[in-house]
Amino acid sequence: MRTFSGFQSSQYITAETYSVTERKRYFSSDHYLNSDNSGIQPASSDLPMSNVYVSGQVKADFPNIGLRREFERCLLSITNGGNNSQYLATDTGTPLRKRKDLNELKKSLYTLFSKPQFTYVARDMSWTLMDAYGNDIYHLDSSETQLNELVKAIEPTDRNVPQAVTILGETTLRSENNIPSITIRKVETVTPSSIINTINSQIPGMDDNNLKKTVAEILTLGENEGYTNEDRALNYCLDHNMKIYIGAYEVLNNSNSSTSSPTAQLSNIYVALQVSGSRRVAKVIFTFQNIEGGGTQSWYSAVDVTDEYPFLLVGFKRFLQRSFI
Repeated sequence: MRTFSGFQSSQYITAETYSVTERKRYFSSDHYLNSDNSGIQPASSDLPMSNVYVSGQVKADFPNIGLRREFERCLLSITNGGNNSQYLATDTGTPLRKRKDLNELKKSLYTLFSKPQFTYVARDMSWTLMDAYGNDIYHLDSSETQLNELVKAIEPTDRNVPQAVTILGETTLRSENNIPSITIRKVETVTPSSIINTINSQIPGMDDNNLKKTVAEILTLGENEGYTNEDRALNYCLDHNMKIYIGAYEVLNNSNSSTSSPTAQLSNIYVALQVSGSRRVAKVIFTFQNIEGGGTQSWYSAVDVTDEYPFLLVGFKRFLQRSFI
């Protein structure tokens, strides 16, 4: 069990570096390489592609009125046994504004696109990845197989909250006026409940409420565009490294404490990129602070981000600061 006993109150990274509450991104160091993600230049058709590993919510939009009308016609054909009139009124161009109407549209999109005979409509839709605040951050270019995964991502949930997905692919640098496109290699879904279920299967007996709080807090760190190698390493850890959640839970909830309340807090996260031979390795460093005494300790995970598919090198180990004189 990881605890705070015996640690000094000197802090490796200040709260202004990358606080959990403010979620500022800080990715520079005098002793580590800054990431340029393979030297990408301003966007143009001749640019090489850059690897992306990003989480967000998928949205499907109609690029024109004609496709929307085709969608409506197809939806009528599967409603009420196909007995509805196929003659649609002239389009008024009035946008949907009510939340209820938008939710109904989302349900209708999934209802139609989940049927193979209407794949052609789904294929012509404008697919976009949104961040946690509803901003469009990438257009999504998919293959037929990946299109099916995007359709699954818009499946309605019990609370009408879009489910988050992780997109691994390639893009070019964003220009000032245009949203970049991702050529998708892989789509996967990782939810808080799936993380919690995996942890409980490995280590039963954890306090459920504290574990949920730990997982929810750490997952907020994935609110980035997944473009830099540091972002890619962090996002990969959040999806595939259960040890960071288990380790953070143990640090935050000291089993030797007489209270069930957390005894520490996650104060900072820092990602340091370094070269190891011909490989690029990112250390994702978590700093925790004792609530009462103020002492800190840091732990890290290491991810190889050299190629398009990141992979884990270190699960969750103590990180000791190096001092340079």
